[in-house]
Amino acid sequence: MWRVAGADERRPRFRILYIAHYCRPDEAAWISTEYLLKCLRFTNVVENAVVLTNDPHAYRAVLHAPEKLRNWMQIIHVAYPIALEARQLGKLLRALLSYLLVFLVAMRTCKKMRITHIFTQHHNYHLASCIGVLLSRLLSLPCIIKIQDGIPYIGGRNLVERILNHYIMKLINRMAFKRATLILNLSSERAKLLTRIFHIPRSKMAVFSNMIDSENFSKIDEEFKRRFIKRYALKGKIMLFIGVTSGRGLERLVKALPKIASEIGDVKFVIVGHAPDEDELRRIARSLGVESALVFVAPVSHKFIPSLISMADVCIGPLAVHWFSVADVQRKVLEYMACGRPTVAAEFSVTRDLLIDGKTGILIKKPEDHEELSRKIVKVLRDEELKRRLGLNAMAKVKKLYDCRSPTMIERLRAILLNTYRKPKG
Repeated sequence: MWRVAGADERRPRFRILYIAHYCRPDEAAWISTEYLLKCLRFTNVVENAVVLTNDPHAYRAVLHAPEKLRNWMQIIHVAYPIALEARQLGKLLRALLSYLLVFLVAMRTCKKMRITHIFTQHHNYHLASCIGVLLSRLLSLPCIIKIQDGIPYIGGRNLVERILNHYIMKLINRMAFKRATLILNLSSERAKLLTRIFHIPRSKMAVFSNMIDSENFSKIDEEFKRRFIKRYALKGKIMLFIGVTSGRGLERLVKALPKIASEIGDVKFVIVGHAPDEDELRRIARSLGVESALVFVAPVSHKFIPSLISMADVCIGPLAVHWFSVADVQRKVLEYMACGRPTVAAEFSVTRDLLIDGKTGILIKKPEDHEELSRKIVKVLRDEELKRRLGLNAMAKVKKLYDCRSPTMIERLRAILLNTYRKPKG
């Protein structure tokens, strides 16, 4: 258990260096990082934070950050040509070689700003955590790794990526994890899995999940809703999915659409976000005679997400489970729940800490079984009391344990800072 200090220790005294690979306002990694930064500010023991990044799009994060957060933190951008970022080789260079310059700037920043804690935004394929641990060793500072992905290495799209990710980066990540002060995991299941894979002492593992800011999800743009419904001719019941469609098992819901439509009548399955498999999903829907029930929408600004979710009768989480995404805490699932909407997802695709079957959402034991999938969705669409109860329970769960303004989350993060702090020598 982390100890929680008394009120006399609440004065600001810590200074954070956060090494982030992504600083783009509408991308998941930065949105999650921004919520963590907000929570750090709310602890009242952090004087300021410095975000260090080589992301060429970082200037957008500065412009879009809330004013209070912008005044409290500073973003230091390590120059990297934006033209290179558009190419695969350029992305690889930024993820690896560019971190030599990040290291030099980070070393200078730690000394100049008298940094007390180093945080890193961890993905499998870049060196942010490796650099953080190296700085930690050289400067005797705590390094806290915040894992964005569930499993810290992935297969890769080609032979070169598979070798790089599964072998080279796995070794580098193993070194970083073993030498980190603390590793923040998305869920308790993933913490146990990483402990086994990398042979990390359990004392280094903590659960500190993705978060949302509940204040952002109480603001509904009625004019946006009206125009959206009119533009896409939405009527009847609405099932909503937001995010990248690849690997989410959405073809299973498309195959269940005929049964759902026959039971419910007017129903639309609205997919908002990048859809690389749109043609395949449309082909399946066309072959089943339900193409008119399928609506694809390009990604929208994050500020309109609460308004989108408020239109839905049921929100759709992952309907497939992969080894790299088991027991996930997807930000979109948190956002569905924060808006008080019932969420349907495959069993094991969302951590049981968050989505409890029949209480805070609906789990599908066999999502490939179209009968089970359609039956459970139809039940929620028909039963207004069930829909209301699931939504209220989900909202309460998120506000208590997944909100950056939650006293529980603030105290937990504050305790982490206090317990990892190392007093300067001399």
